[in-house]
Amino acid sequence: MLRPNFWIGIRSTELLKSDEAWFVGHKAAASYLMIGAAWMLIFLSIGGLKSTQTAKNCLTRPTR
Repeated sequence: MLRPNFWIGIRSTELLKSDEAWFVGHKAAASYLMIGAAWMLIFLSIGGLKSTQTAKNCLTRPTR
């Protein structure tokens, strides 16, 4: 588990007041961060697939 610090994590004044606040705050935010990361992965994958299909269509389209 990540220890309280000023470089990584949620750095609000409330969470930096104590170690207990740091751990409770990050534990509460963890599920939301995981859901957000999953959605980001899904959308990035879809975007990558679409751009690959577009590139293939440009290469295989007959020229006039």
